[in-house]
Amino acid sequence: MICQYKITFTSYTLHLLEFFCVKLHHILNSSIAFKKIRYKSQTVEINKTTVLSSPHVNKKAQDQFETRSYSRIFLFQIPTNYNEKFLLILNQILKKASPLLFLNVEITCKS
Repeated sequence: MICQYKITFTSYTLHLLEFFCVKLHHILNSSIAFKKIRYKSQTVEINKTTVLSSPHVNKKAQDQFETRSYSRIFLFQIPTNYNEKFLLILNQILKKASPLLFLNVEITCKS
């Protein structure tokens, strides 16, 4: 039996996210257990915030700030007997990279 995984990585820094995804894709391709690995980009989400820079009534004195979050999606299949091993490896990778790189990581599995 084969499980289909979908992992979505979201980050504020595009170049670090790309670097991580290329390395992860290389690791998954080097393993015999992984099949049909697809890696694709998702849209950029832009959040804009406006702050009044004057403490008085001057409405024209405004500053705008924007944050961009970038997402990448991995889609692949794993035989069921490799699930536990894969999740342990992924957990170790994410513990080291997650606090510095990712805003959000979502993992979904379909059997």
